[in-house]
Amino acid sequence: MRIAQHAQQTLVAIGVGLGIILALTVPAAAGASARWTIMAYLDGEGKLAPAAQHYLEQLLGVQPHHQVNVVAQVNREEDGGAGLVAVRYSASQSGDYRRQSLGLIEFDNHLPLANFIKWAMQKAPAQHYALLIMGHSRPPWSGAEISTAPQPLSSEHLARMVRAAVGQAVSEPIEVIFLEYCYGVTVEVVAQLHDAACYLVGPPGPTYSPGLPWADILRHLQQHPEMTGGELAGATLQAAQQYWQSEPDLPVALVAIDLQRVNEVVNCLAEFSDTAVTQMPGVIAEVTLARSRTMSWGPQDNIADLGGFANALAELTTSPVLAQRAWELGQAIRAATLNSYIQGPGSEGKVKGAGLGIFFPVTGESDRLPAAYQSVAQLYGHNNWGAFLQSYLTGLRDLASAAGPRPLSG
Repeated sequence: MRIAQHAQQTLVAIGVGLGIILALTVPAAAGASARWTIMAYLDGEGKLAPAAQHYLEQLLGVQPHHQVNVVAQVNREEDGGAGLVAVRYSASQSGDYRRQSLGLIEFDNHLPLANFIKWAMQKAPAQHYALLIMGHSRPPWSGAEISTAPQPLSSEHLARMVRAAVGQAVSEPIEVIFLEYCYGVTVEVVAQLHDAACYLVGPPGPTYSPGLPWADILRHLQQHPEMTGGELAGATLQAAQQYWQSEPDLPVALVAIDLQRVNEVVNCLAEFSDTAVTQMPGVIAEVTLARSRTMSWGPQDNIADLGGFANALAELTTSPVLAQRAWELGQAIRAATLNSYIQGPGSEGKVKGAGLGIFFPVTGESDRLPAAYQSVAQLYGHNNWGAFLQSYLTGLRDLASAAGPRPLSG
């Protein structure tokens, strides 16, 4: 039975020290290279040790293939979470594993991930690389609460750490990044990673243990090593759909994004936000109705399907200018989305979107979250979504105040 791994639990998947590294296939002979190398960075902290072990067993259980290398790093807690054990394994020419124990290490930032990527590319050279990251994260609006101590990190902050690690480790973007932590594919995250990889695959909301069927995905890649990064991302979506259909009541979503087209989404979002803010008093009822018809994920349904919201508002609003901006935003999201899959009871009756998430609370009851989000929004391009949220939530509170107390019924 799958267990939800929600964002409030501790994630140090990107900023922790070196863990257990397993080279699952022997690197190609000198003078030649494999077509693909899958680099799996698996964090076992925050009660995710069983999930990390499950991933590892899937990858280890697949027969090695000369065109597809797989290397993995697993972070394992020691002494009740007081430290991390660092052990490296590398493959010898005979196929055995050489073990090197590094002992306990302390929390760090993006450097362990960067070191892993460099090591993996040296040990298992290939024409194309894909990076899989599994662990815990918090929603994007929790970025203002970050410190350097080991504690829950936001998905947006983790994205910045991934970007820094990739930028330090390689000169060219990685083909595909698979973010298997909660809120991995939101606007706040993809805007950070637009130049770190060509494609991104992950969930806009919570992700669930035991995760994706990586043994099936790996076998498919071995059968078709000639596939491109976009084709690998699409194949992952198809495998996930077949895997998750066995539990139709599980509220899951997975999205594959073309990161090279993210800037257009951010630009259209800025134009939409500017227009909506200037017209907010007159369109707040339309915005509220469109939001009610939008698919949501996460705590209090605070992560919205941005494409679904844009599509709904384009149909509902009586403002021609706002309708045009909403339509353009929806078009940009569709163009940047390779594929998506959404299922679960929360999807009935909602306007279809591409699944790209964004922080968009349903009500204006909390003053703290919009303020925290403003600092996050400023980090990735000033797209004015924070100003839109503040305008909308302020309008909701003003409407509630103007209505006054409701009379008792009966």
